[in-house]
Amino acid sequence: MVHRLRYLLLALSVSASLAGCGGSSSGNGLLGISPPPSSTPTSDGPVGGTLTPFVPETPPAAPPVTAPPETLAPPPVFSPVTRFAKQVPPVQDSPAYVSEAADYDLGSAIVSTADVKPFVFLARLHGGLWYPGRPLRPSDALPARYPVIVFLHGQHSSGVPNYQGYDYLADDLAAHGYVVLSIDANDINAARCASCSSGGDYTSQSRGQLVLATLDKLKKINDGTQTTNGISLRSLVGRIDFDRVGIMGHSRGGQGINDAIQLNDLRLGVTLQQLRAATKELQNERDVWASNVWFSATGAARTTGTKQAFLATLNALTSALSTTGISDADLSAALDSNNIALAASAATGPNAPPKYVFKAALSLAPTDGRNFQKIANVPFAAMVPSCDGDVRNLNGVNVFDHNRFNKDAADTAPRFQVVVRGANHNYFNSQWTGDDYSANAADYCYLSSMTKSGLRLAPADQAAVGLFVIDSFMRNFVGGETAFAPYWNGSAPLPAQACPGGKAPCDSRVALSVQTNGQTNGVNNHKLIAPFDDTYRLNQPYDSASTYLHAGDPLDLIDTSAFAGSVYTCATDFALPGGRIPTCTPSLPADAFFRSAVSTYVGGLISVPNQLLLGLTRPDMPLTFTLKEPVPGAPAPAVSEDALSTSGYDTLSFRIAMIRPAQPTETLLARQEATVTLTDNNGVSSPAIKVSDFSDALDSSMQFAVPAGTRAAELLNMVAIPLAAFKPDPATASAFDPARLKTMTLRFANSPNDGTKVALTDVQLQILGRAQP
Repeated sequence: MVHRLRYLLLALSVSASLAGCGGSSSGNGLLGISPPPSSTPTSDGPVGGTLTPFVPETPPAAPPVTAPPETLAPPPVFSPVTRFAKQVPPVQDSPAYVSEAADYDLGSAIVSTADVKPFVFLARLHGGLWYPGRPLRPSDALPARYPVIVFLHGQHSSGVPNYQGYDYLADDLAAHGYVVLSIDANDINAARCASCSSGGDYTSQSRGQLVLATLDKLKKINDGTQTTNGISLRSLVGRIDFDRVGIMGHSRGGQGINDAIQLNDLRLGVTLQQLRAATKELQNERDVWASNVWFSATGAARTTGTKQAFLATLNALTSALSTTGISDADLSAALDSNNIALAASAATGPNAPPKYVFKAALSLAPTDGRNFQKIANVPFAAMVPSCDGDVRNLNGVNVFDHNRFNKDAADTAPRFQVVVRGANHNYFNSQWTGDDYSANAADYCYLSSMTKSGLRLAPADQAAVGLFVIDSFMRNFVGGETAFAPYWNGSAPLPAQACPGGKAPCDSRVALSVQTNGQTNGVNNHKLIAPFDDTYRLNQPYDSASTYLHAGDPLDLIDTSAFAGSVYTCATDFALPGGRIPTCTPSLPADAFFRSAVSTYVGGLISVPNQLLLGLTRPDMPLTFTLKEPVPGAPAPAVSEDALSTSGYDTLSFRIAMIRPAQPTETLLARQEATVTLTDNNGVSSPAIKVSDFSDALDSSMQFAVPAGTRAAELLNMVAIPLAAFKPDPATASAFDPARLKTMTLRFANSPNDGTKVALTDVQLQILGRAQP
């Protein structure tokens, strides 16, 4: 149930183009910047700013449930385990508070790009703030502290109030006990610099700095050390929990929150010396803003600020910088008096900037201009729409693949890939109303697909998916609301309210891949059992770089004899930018797996981690893996002669994609199927388990008609089969032992010679929290 917001009139005492792939980065990564001199502006001055209450448009209600969720078919006579063992509630259920909301204006910050020669510019600390008001049940007590969620939009027009597009997410979170900020990054969007050829900061370092600068201001308010106009926001002072922070970024904002994770550990800010060197740039910025329109019309219900106030701040800044002989102390005082903060640099002692505890980070349809590989110790989800017409190389899957494993046993944070089928780039933000596939009439994802077959998601249905996925992720990992945990370990379906038209089941709409990390009670949370080459750096969860699971040829432990002449091993290069096809051996046939480029516009395979590629030429082709126990740290070949132990693990998982050929006419594709069979150390086989009984990884078309001549963008999605599913029916008197495994066989049931290809990676055992066999 969505409750209407109730807003208080408050005066705060606070110092407070499109997102996509356009432009190219000339940066070489984050640059080391020395700490500022002692005369850097202090945090002791007054924090000027305002909090303007607003009554936003009513957030879109969840689609009505027009029919009860379809129930699962009756189980067979013997069914040791089913795909879904639990249910999760809709995020809209059981709000606890009236949601209060206001726009904040907390001053400005000096931020910088990560170019070789950083571009320095001014950005307002402005956006929307939501927080819990009075309890809906008078008997309920207010919590001691509220977790914090931060949203960061991407590179859409600076004339659009982009930060208002997540109101529907923020309202739900505030009603359930969270303080939420949606940051207005339009000042960055309008910047012009060496890496900003298409507008905005392509490196996105400035966006990461903006996230931390906003949290820094919020922390001062919470500490009660600074106020606005002498009045504090009493309901929040001392009650914001900076040890429980979640961050979500969309498009270039997704790249920005990836930067914020690293910057939180090692602040890279702006020094007074850099600010002085940027005097000319800031003067140019002032001239650009003088003719820019970035604020709402007079009389609008909400405003994105006033151009006059921002220009006044810029004029004061450039005037101070132009003052002949101005000392560092006087420049610092000028910054303080105009409520301008420098993006904080690393420091020690009392000048050290705060470090926040990020409990969750979700990167939504992100760009990845710098091949980000530094995500650690924070539960992370890369969420991508399969019909993204803006970030059309789906860079988020690269972020997941480059960061899914961590050898550090102390890093127990899971990583997730979330693929929303039929979703576009824009509709997760209610301000982004255009369809980014509108100009690609020949494409699989062209909007006509939505009206013809239901393949595409309508805006309200896409928002319903986003509401559940994003808010349940935050509430599970930031707020510790365990009711949502079963969805995030794959043991619960989507609730009906997250489905198109409110009709369940719809689990083929969202393909969830889970990668566990670290150790539990000294046991690795995952055990890779069939990597595909000896140099697979990502597939080395152990301590030694010399750990191998097989000797010599990459396929020593994989029987590919049924695929003679159509077997390829592909290795990714961390240095490759998004959209580059990995190096495969032997060389791939043209457009057979990947098209001429990695892009949703042309379809084919999008995921580019190290993987095995196969061509299917007849039904029931078998692929058999010999499963041996890895011996960490030993020289190659580091495998024992014993069968693989499954002790302590509850799930067999792998990531798979089937790349379908283009069809000459619009057609409903035959549903692909694969089965998995295990044999134990004594050679006894398990029952054959259908992949479709536990996963929709192979159902990318969702049984909708596919336009003629087009191919879907296929991604490597996870199949997770509980090991308990392989237990045989006692009536068969089978002696199969799921605790000691010798082989695993995949069989592909498809029509002969239809041109279907298979991609496979990450065959492993995992601890996902399912019942163990």
